[in-house]
Amino acid sequence: MKKIFFILLALIVALPLSVMPALAVTTYTAQQVSQHNTAINCWTIVNNKVYNLTSYISQHPGGQSAILGLCGIDASTTFNAKHGSSSAANAALATLYVGDLGIVTVDITAPSMPSNLSASLNSSNKVVLNWTASTDNIGVTGYTVLRNGSILVNLVNNNYIDNSVVANSNYSYTVRAFDAAANTSTISSAVSITTPLNPNPSDITAPSVPTNLMASVVSANQINLSWATSTDNVAVTGYNIYRNGTLISTSSTTFFNNYNLNPATSYIYSVSAFDAVGNVSALSSSVSATTLTTTPVPNPNPGHHNGDKNDNKDHEYKNDHGKKLGHSEHSNNRNNEHNNNENNNNNDDYGRARSNQVSQSSNHNND
Repeated sequence: MKKIFFILLALIVALPLSVMPALAVTTYTAQQVSQHNTAINCWTIVNNKVYNLTSYISQHPGGQSAILGLCGIDASTTFNAKHGSSSAANAALATLYVGDLGIVTVDITAPSMPSNLSASLNSSNKVVLNWTASTDNIGVTGYTVLRNGSILVNLVNNNYIDNSVVANSNYSYTVRAFDAAANTSTISSAVSITTPLNPNPSDITAPSVPTNLMASVVSANQINLSWATSTDNVAVTGYNIYRNGTLISTSSTTFFNNYNLNPATSYIYSVSAFDAVGNVSALSSSVSATTLTTTPVPNPNPGHHNGDKNDNKDHEYKNDHGKKLGHSEHSNNRNNEHNNNENNNNNDDYGRARSNQVSQSSNHNND
């Protein structure tokens, strides 16, 4: 009976995963297994599966030392060499299974170098940078913009407006890409640009800090921002929008719609104002918002409900009934008109007869 039990266990272990029931599998890393390396806490790895050998140490026919030598390590080579073809040994090992070995893939591939970096001046004499997006084996997370060799900003887009430049100055810019594993690309070729003379050298006053920043969750992928207008001694040119501490865009208005967000994710926003000569306000108070889990699907027939068919039938009935009623009323009106005409004719005949009688009576009296 015991032999049959072990044979059945061996057959179960030998079944392909597609045949086995779909159960939740716990995974462990090799580092986690290495911490279970004592006689009272002995785990091992065999063929990418994790086993707890603690209860088997005292039962091993070859002695405890053979098992203790496997604690906390990958014992695949040792086990397969001695027991790989033994169904009984495999069946016994299967009873000690605790989970699978998690295969950890380490991303060591850096994104490609940003290319075609260009620099130009906008109407406010601020430096506008654009470049061709990088590629990565998993995904590019963002870019680091360097000005004169020092980090200026980290951002997610492949464009940037440097609002902190001053007049009559030369700047050199480079860009590098990075991914989620902190792999960084080669730094791009540099571009240089000189800002013109300051049209208003006496303006050293920064705009006021934007207030009343509000975030409105629109969907699983969109959050809209709005804020109160800042003031300046000359004029406010625009606003910088920051998400989770990183500059993501600029706006010439007091609102910004942030698209392509992740569902069910929290984001923190803040805003600063700048003027035409590069004076920048302090950051506004931050506001947080969490995108929806899913985007609601709009009703293709708004205002309709489950009783639409009945409503339509009622409407049709009312129309038909109205037509019939209108026809009936029309018929009654025609009958009434006919009767009125008959009455009028009778009245006219009666009037003529009465008039003749009166006339004859008058003549008789005259006679």
